[in-house]
Amino acid sequence: MLSLLDTPKEPSTTPSSQSKHATSPHPKHPYGLAKGHGKKTHGPAKMFMGAPESQPQDSSAPTTASVTQPPSKRFVLLLSIQNYDLFKNIHGHQIAAIRSRVNVKTAVTPQQAISHFASPDLAGIYLTDPGVIYHAQIMNQLEQYVKTGGLLVVGGIFSSFIRMDDIDKFFATFGLPWKRGSYQRSTFYRNDHHDTVRKNPSLASNFTMKALHVKSLPVTAAMYTVEEEESSDESMFGEGEFFGRGKAEMKEFKAPVARTHVGDGYFGYIGDVNGEKEATNIVLSMLNLLDPPPPPPKPTSRKFIMILSFESAQNMEQHYSSFFTSLKSKVEVLHGLSNERVVDLLKSSDLVGIFVMSTSIMNDENAYLLSKLVEYSKGGGTLVFGGPFSSDITIYQMRPFFMDGWGLPWDMVCGTSKEVAANPNNELIKRNHSLLLKLYTKSLFITGMTPVSAVYTVRPPSHISSSVQLAPEAPIVYATVENGHIGFIGNFNLDKKETEIVLAMFQLLK
Repeated sequence: MLSLLDTPKEPSTTPSSQSKHATSPHPKHPYGLAKGHGKKTHGPAKMFMGAPESQPQDSSAPTTASVTQPPSKRFVLLLSIQNYDLFKNIHGHQIAAIRSRVNVKTAVTPQQAISHFASPDLAGIYLTDPGVIYHAQIMNQLEQYVKTGGLLVVGGIFSSFIRMDDIDKFFATFGLPWKRGSYQRSTFYRNDHHDTVRKNPSLASNFTMKALHVKSLPVTAAMYTVEEEESSDESMFGEGEFFGRGKAEMKEFKAPVARTHVGDGYFGYIGDVNGEKEATNIVLSMLNLLDPPPPPPKPTSRKFIMILSFESAQNMEQHYSSFFTSLKSKVEVLHGLSNERVVDLLKSSDLVGIFVMSTSIMNDENAYLLSKLVEYSKGGGTLVFGGPFSSDITIYQMRPFFMDGWGLPWDMVCGTSKEVAANPNNELIKRNHSLLLKLYTKSLFITGMTPVSAVYTVRPPSHISSSVQLAPEAPIVYATVENGHIGFIGNFNLDKKETEIVLAMFQLLK
């Protein structure tokens, strides 16, 4: 294996058109990323970042005919503009694994790539080298493909051959703030909270590889991470500065494998440089080809609600055991689902409502899910926030979150114990006469809501004149948003009385 500053052996070449294309840099790149034109390079002339030693070259043109294809017309496109032969030599096992699950087509020229982008049978794109960054038309269409729902996986020899000055610009094309991180060998650990990981439990829990990391990304986007206290046994940056960057860079959060939403699609990155076998399953998982999806629910008229906690479902249900027991006595409760499964079930006519228990819904990784929840609630659904959400949300998050999503100018007042009275004008009180008329609660209070949306309001102190107008405060809110409803429970303990109110919001209180 070669370190960062090693110069790899050139792969043997043939007079094939692919070899000519791979060794001739594009004369002009509209993005300013043209290879070698007036740019000062660092270190050796050849900037192949840790590329593995070359293996015997197979000069055969790329083809999918050597393997019996599955009957489906769906296909994965291998986008290998720079050097398909080298990718095939190093990562041939990945090609075989993909072909065993879906048809594979290969594009080694810009024209071939563009001809496949609009195909309705395109299941995903595996970008195997950085050749595309020198072709503005491909970059523009690749960006649109992802943002309109496509799957893009960046891996193969990409991290070995991408120029240092180009990778940040590449990420920025997709609206990602990710930056080039350290280059090192470490043991990496699976992030079990990542949605792709939860959908693919067969992914390795940990493994060792040499990789180019990315940084400036949220933890929620990382599929694998290096433990904070672990010191790499083969750090390529050493103790001093490298390319003008010092030790402080290595202390930032970084990840060798990441995947996140970009628009309606997904962008995945794998920094592996040696073709580790564990990386193959990661590629498959990002292309939705690894573990089979859960079976569709059996036909039933059983109504259900979904609870989103983004944490261990078992731990959450233990902590709020009385709350979950009450819910399950009235309706089927689905908890711990993947984001994709939640989105799929939003269309079900048996869905009664959704209860959000965590501020993790605000994380970048969950932005697409949040947008679908907004659509669901405005379209006639019921979305309720409470439990740990109420204890964790900050004063700086409250107004932007509810204003941006639903146009609700809600602010918060620090939690305190107060006596509150039922609001007879609120529709929840009107249709549920069994709800208590008075409560004494320790809760987070909301201001800025319309008077009619407050389920309970603070009773003004007796020494305050009735002529003095005080801003209303409410520990529980149930507001109409277009055709649906938004609920908020300020008491994060979810006591018996709050549980009954949640049931009422979902029209389950009998």
